[in-house]
Amino acid sequence: MKLRIGSEEAEQLGKVVRDAWVKWAKTRPEAKPSWLVEWEALPSSDPQREVDILIGQAVSNFLLEKLDAVLDKHESKIGGRYCAPIQDRFDFVIRSYKDTATQSLAASKSFRDDMLTYFRAMSMIVDMAANAGTHSEKNARLRGMSEIIEQAITKLRDQEFNFRRSWWHEKDIFRSDYPVRELMGQIHKLQNELAQLRGEKPAPEVEEAF
Repeated sequence: MKLRIGSEEAEQLGKVVRDAWVKWAKTRPEAKPSWLVEWEALPSSDPQREVDILIGQAVSNFLLEKLDAVLDKHESKIGGRYCAPIQDRFDFVIRSYKDTATQSLAASKSFRDDMLTYFRAMSMIVDMAANAGTHSEKNARLRGMSEIIEQAITKLRDQEFNFRRSWWHEKDIFRSDYPVRELMGQIHKLQNELAQLRGEKPAPEVEEAF
């Protein structure tokens, strides 16, 4: 891709090149007087002005090609090339990533709030089961507890994460029991109490997922 520039931009590029040249020339003891002439002091007819502009354009085009390749890579991820000046393409890419991040954060917050609701319900039912006075009451409340847990597990399994750079690398994000480990321990304790009241053998300890 070639850089299309006007006369003003060409002058700016020529000045950048000339400033760098003069800065270097001042460090050389063998520098000729013509090497030390600043851009503003160069006559408009001096061929060195044209040379400096051509060098500036060559460097700019080189950098632009590199930037164009970077933008192509990101635009392909977003959904296609955006035909516009390079500054607009940068704005488009940044805005697209920003919108994606905003949507992902909103979805994550909604997902988190749903899970908090499930876990609060589980905690309430565990407390209710612990305070139940009869076997049938405990049975009913533990069944409700199991239903809530199954609903939470189903929602977790069905949840889709569409982050372009997600830190979730497993299809089943409920592969660990850590989020509900404490509640599951309380349920296990209540189940053992219920088994003892019935004269049954307590269930074995529940193994952790990892």
